[in-house]
Amino acid sequence: MMLPRHYNAQSGVTMVVVGQPACASFRDGTVLMRCPHCHADISTTTSFETGTCAYLWCIGLCLIGCDMGCCLLPFCCDACKDVVHSCPNCNQVISRYSRM
Repeated sequence: MMLPRHYNAQSGVTMVVVGQPACASFRDGTVLMRCPHCHADISTTTSFETGTCAYLWCIGLCLIGCDMGCCLLPFCCDACKDVVHSCPNCNQVISRYSRM
């Protein structure tokens, strides 16, 4: 959420400046922000990578008896994977959202 800051100019005119939020919420979706690498105003691109959550789900499914291939389902499901946010302009990784 962007909070406006008010400045009073010497001419008596009030100018509202809207700044970047201090901490962006990196989750599943894209984030509107300024890239810290190339300083362009962007909407981040997201990709999914296998992380700790997918491996724990796989082990858990094996422990309850789903060891005939069903335990591999977390590796196919984006909801079990970590989210990587990157800049579409310079392709630098901006943030990672870990499910664990």
